[in-house]
Amino acid sequence: MGRIAAPIGGFLMTIPAHVNAARQRQIINAIAWMVSPEAMKAHVKNGFPVAPRFSVCADPEALASSPIVRMVDQMARRNELVTWSRPPVPAFNLIERTLGREIHDAVFNGKAPKQAIRDAENEIYRSIDVASAS
Repeated sequence: MGRIAAPIGGFLMTIPAHVNAARQRQIINAIAWMVSPEAMKAHVKNGFPVAPRFSVCADPEALASSPIVRMVDQMARRNELVTWSRPPVPAFNLIERTLGREIHDAVFNGKAPKQAIRDAENEIYRSIDVASAS
């Protein structure tokens, strides 16, 4: 009797340890704004079909923006959604760690985004090939 769940994805927003205190406050404020009811309502009104806050789903204007909003809200209230669904891939942690490091280098260390993605892809393939050969 397994439970049916629909993954909706999500984000884990963190602050790297090396960021100075003044910059940390700016990042915290930006994250707080991104998850605020006002920002969520704006996303829903502009076509994003999921509102992770029940308060936004209760807003008639947000509900009127798309029939999907009401359906997803009802699924969430019935606990039919999961927000952290990892695929059953043995190398998932390696892939996640590699992408995290390369994206960090692109955002904070000036690495070209295309190069970061290329490097991540090469490292992931290399690591998976080594693991599968053993």
